[in-house]
Amino acid sequence: MTPSETVVLTRYVKALFPHQQIDEYTPDAWHDALADIDAFDARTAVADLAKSCRFIGPADIVSRVRAIRNERLSRTPLPPPPPDARDYQRQLQESIRRIADGKQVSAIGGGRRGSQPSAEYRAARTQGSRDAADALAAALTVPCPALGCGAQAGARCVSSTSGRPLGRGFHPTRLDRAVQQSGGVA
Repeated sequence: MTPSETVVLTRYVKALFPHQQIDEYTPDAWHDALADIDAFDARTAVADLAKSCRFIGPADIVSRVRAIRNERLSRTPLPPPPPDARDYQRQLQESIRRIADGKQVSAIGGGRRGSQPSAEYRAARTQGSRDAADALAAALTVPCPALGCGAQAGARCVSSTSGRPLGRGFHPTRLDRAVQQSGGVA
């Protein structure tokens, strides 16, 4: 967010929260806290917060923006890796950023339209997806024993440091606990 976008945002906050104290220094102070936040996401967060809060601060906006971005990531599947994945990690990070920004993503790898991975690759990918889905289903049958997570049965695990949902959905110790309770069969 640019300084001028922060000025516009603080005016928007004042319009939605008439009792909120906003003075000539507020945009500068808020810009220090919100500089790395997308202006559109910040405005969306303020509008959401106006439905449930009487006053807000930069921390409320940052928290709501994180929730907005995480929700986008949870509802948008990542594109599958290309058969030739030489630069996959960089492209995957770019796709994640674009999804969180609310933008469209295309297949990773810049492959030509109509080019298909080999039958062997598709078969291995399908089996890997089944194995991952089976592991997730098994892990979600028990509460997570990982310190700092506390996810109940049926809920996905979260990172103990960031509070964000784990990409695979569960901590390895949770799968171990599920296997142990089911008598050794996942």
